[in-house]
Amino acid sequence: MGTVQSNRVANDLVTGLAEEREVDLHRERLTEQSGREIPYEVALQDWLQHHAAAWRRRYQALASRLQREEMMKHKWIVSEREGRDLGAVAVLEWVDLYAADWRNWFDREYHRLADKHREDAN
Repeated sequence: MGTVQSNRVANDLVTGLAEEREVDLHRERLTEQSGREIPYEVALQDWLQHHAAAWRRRYQALASRLQREEMMKHKWIVSEREGRDLGAVAVLEWVDLYAADWRNWFDREYHRLADKHREDAN
């Protein structure tokens, strides 16, 4: 299997841009630790076996918390504008209007956000 095709298959195993960055960083750490260049496929397999599950739990927890905050802000804004609590209608409106773009933004910004939330927790 050629490198381009094997990288494409390997990339199907990661969940998005943020995780691709993590695999690249993991490869850099493995290369530094071993003193020799580590192939992407080797780093990916190590990542998937030893690190992916925990990273994905942290990623999902932060995404869920921040996305819920955005939904509640939207609910508050539109409810104030209407003069009544719109409840689930406002939340579903946020999902329809903003959820896909928000998830793309979060995936691009994950590293910066994760660092900020780690600092805030300390």
